[in-house]
Amino acid sequence: MLNLLKNKVAVVYGGAGSLGAGVAKAYADAGARVFLVGRTESTLRKVAEETGAEYDVLDARDEAAVEAHAASVVERAGRIDISLNLVPRGDFHGVSLTEMSLEDYTRPVVQGIACQFVTARASASRARGSTRRRACSPADPYP
Repeated sequence: MLNLLKNKVAVVYGGAGSLGAGVAKAYADAGARVFLVGRTESTLRKVAEETGAEYDVLDARDEAAVEAHAASVVERAGRIDISLNLVPRGDFHGVSLTEMSLEDYTRPVVQGIACQFVTARASASRARGSTRRRACSPADPYP
């Protein structure tokens, strides 16, 4: 693959899942230095070994942890060029709508939007003055 991301720094939140692992591999193959973020060290380590990525264990819904991690990435790599949030929302599966409370129904949406905001803001606050940084989330905000 062409080095389309040569010398770029990418953070992939939810990097140990199947989608995150695929994106990490694609980013690494394109020349990026990749930082994986997730809650399960064993799966992060496996993806890191397969892709050459670095990894950090944290919950992307933890605002302080995400801010500290973004600062750490900048300290180690100099900047963040790409921030991609693939963190699952924790939707309810197999639960009848008639058995759900309003809180059950809205929790994944609220938590998902908050997580997207926290991760995007952490990267964006470290990219001031740059027009070449990207933060994105492909997640559908509705359950």
